[in-house]
Amino acid sequence: MKSFFIVKIFLYLVLASLLFASCKTVYHPNTVNTPLLSQRGELRAYADPGNVQLAYAVSDHLGLMANGYFVREQTESNSIRGNGGLIEAGLGYYRPLGSFIFETYAGAGRGSVEFREIRQENGTSVTREFSAGGTRFFLQPSIGYAGSIFEIALTPRFAAGKYDNVQTNYSTQDQIDGNFYQVDRPVWMFVEPALTMRAGYKWVKLQGQFGFSAKLNSEPLSYKSSFVQAGVIFDLFRDYGE
Repeated sequence: MKSFFIVKIFLYLVLASLLFASCKTVYHPNTVNTPLLSQRGELRAYADPGNVQLAYAVSDHLGLMANGYFVREQTESNSIRGNGGLIEAGLGYYRPLGSFIFETYAGAGRGSVEFREIRQENGTSVTREFSAGGTRFFLQPSIGYAGSIFEIALTPRFAAGKYDNVQTNYSTQDQIDGNFYQVDRPVWMFVEPALTMRAGYKWVKLQGQFGFSAKLNSEPLSYKSSFVQAGVIFDLFRDYGE
């Protein structure tokens, strides 16, 4: 009965991730990499439809992580198409406290975003485009429980990003109305708390994550204010001592 309830949670997470899609979004938060490493030599690998994440315990307290993220969206009529991606790496400290684990990671990455819209203007079909690159830095402390069957963690991620190389033929008014006008001027700040749940057995578990992204800047921005992902995580070379 408990397993059926967990499966229902994962199905709801996947459905919610589809409902929150938008095609003219400048910032998409990626899945928070929450490895919960516990011993030297442990390797964790996670994958879902948009994310690939790795984490490795270099020593008893030092961990490395790498994240890859890609998103592609379009409207039902295909009039608007958008995509974006991000690659980042981080270094962190972890400390096991029995089955509980405290960890903190910091890192940086490079990404890009673009979208294209085909629409009618004065009886003529025109194409409007937007693209930009960007650099993001993050800091994420976590506290979690990591057992052989079930894991849960809370991670408040703090992120700061700066856009560059903005290219667009949208009018100034279009950019203002769409909340992507002069996005390369501010350093964008976000706080992104996430709850991660895993269920399975030892080295293979299903993972579901739900989080919010709250912009701390006063300037308007078209961004995704929540993120939901479900995938699979592999825990390699961990000795559960059972």
